[in-house]
Parts: sequence; structure tokens; C-alpha cells
Amino acid sequence: MMEKFDSIKGMKVTFFGDRTQPAPSLGILCSKLGLTFVHCCPNKYSIQPEWSELLAKNNEASGGRFIQTDDIEEAAKRTNSRGRAARWTILSSN
Repeated sequence: MMEKFDSIKGMKVTFFGDRTQPAPSLGILCSKLGLTFVHCCPNKYSIQPEWSELLAKNNEASGGRFIQTDDIEEAAKRTNSRGRAARWTILSSN
């Protein structure tokens, strides 16, 4: 993302998939960088509370946001980067 955009400030990163390791790891990275991280999956596969608490703490310090949703359309709106476990797409800044 940093290679494609002038700045990552205010960016939204969306991950589609269950709560296995890529989701919390990406969430932590986004929360440290002050980005909005959206995790989209069925509710029963949401990120575990202990990870959500860590994301909240990091976001408080960095100004980032964490959004957990099962609404695919909502998760995909105005995202700058979206991915699933095996594939990522960096989108335009529009």
C-alpha cells in the first residue's frame, strides 16, 4: 500500500475470512498504523475477544478503527485494500 499511495493515513483494509492467524495479525498491524481494519466473516468466526481487546487498545493510541461485520457489501465499500488468506488486491485511492 505504501508503494501505491502517497500516504496510508486514513486507509481502510478489509479482510474476508475466518479468525485464523491472518485476521488478527493484519488487525494488529493496522491498529499500530492507525488504519481502519474491517474483518468480514460469519459471526461465529469473528476475531476472538482477547484479540479484539488488543486491537481496541492499539487503536486508542493510534487513531485506528476495528470493524467486525458479516455484511459483505458494507465491508467492501470504500476499501483501499481487500484480501482473503491467499490473495490481496490493492485498490485505487478513489
